[in-house]
Amino acid sequence: MHKISGIRSVGKEYVELARSLGASPRKAFFDIVIPLALNSIFTGLRLEAGMAWRTIVAAEMIAIPVGIGALMMVSQYLIRVDIIMLCLRVLALMTLTSEKLLMLIEEKIVRWR
Repeated sequence: MHKISGIRSVGKEYVELARSLGASPRKAFFDIVIPLALNSIFTGLRLEAGMAWRTIVAAEMIAIPVGIGALMMVSQYLIRVDIIMLCLRVLALMTLTSEKLLMLIEEKIVRWR
C-alpha cells in the first residue's frame, strides 16, 4: 500500500512542469515520480518483507512438514518452550536482516539518484 500511496503523494504540479518542458509521460514518470516516491516505496517493501517471513512460517505450521514453523508446532506438542523461543529469535533475525538489507539498498539507490 505504501508503494501506491507514495506514487500518489507526488504532486501533479511536478509532472505537469516536466510535461510543459517537453518530457514524455514515460520520462516524467521515471525521472520525476519514481525518484520522489522512492522513500515510500522502500518503506512499503520493508514492512512487507517482515510480513512475508511471518507468512512463510505460518504456512510451514499448517502445510509443510519442515521448516521453522513445523519445528515450532512439534515443539509445542513436546512442551519445548526453549525451542519455540529459539525459533522466534531466528524469525526476528531473518526479519531484521531483511529490513537492514532493504535499508542498505535504499540508501545506495536514493544516494545514487
